[in-house]
Amino acid sequence: MKKTKQKGRGMFTLEEVRLRPLLDTAIADVEEIENLAFCGDIAHPSYRPWTPREIYDFSTAAGFTSLVARVEPGYENDHVLGWVNFVQEVQDGHQAVRIHRLAVHPSSWNRGIGTKLLDQVTVRARVWVHQLDQRGFDFFSCNGFTVTVNSGPLVLLHRKPTRPR
Repeated sequence: MKKTKQKGRGMFTLEEVRLRPLLDTAIADVEEIENLAFCGDIAHPSYRPWTPREIYDFSTAAGFTSLVARVEPGYENDHVLGWVNFVQEVQDGHQAVRIHRLAVHPSSWNRGIGTKLLDQVTVRARVWVHQLDQRGFDFFSCNGFTVTVNSGPLVLLHRKPTRPR
């Protein structure tokens, strides 16, 4: 696969992107992504960037998992490209994943980073998401999800089964 150059985040292919647990050393990169992704024309005014303290607290809380997408060290790009924070739980008797955050650095949008993070998290078919704006709705729709329940700040998404090729 051909490498594509993207300003600010280096040259890499999606195959070179690895998902790793969030370490303290990456919190500054995640904060930058938060500030770029969760400000501006967001549909929900209560949606705001998380502070470094919130990133740390939600990443170390019992049951929560935070993953970062990054190109392995040694490449031109060693910055975090995106991140996800989630917890697995039981909702209405079904295993589900509640995604608290999923964000990709704007310079890496439309390169498969968000989908790679989402695929790692959504082993189960039911996903709860906090406050879904139009851009988020479009992202989940493109990845095979439909809205099942929309109850205020929580939205239940259900992934359509995929057919073998």
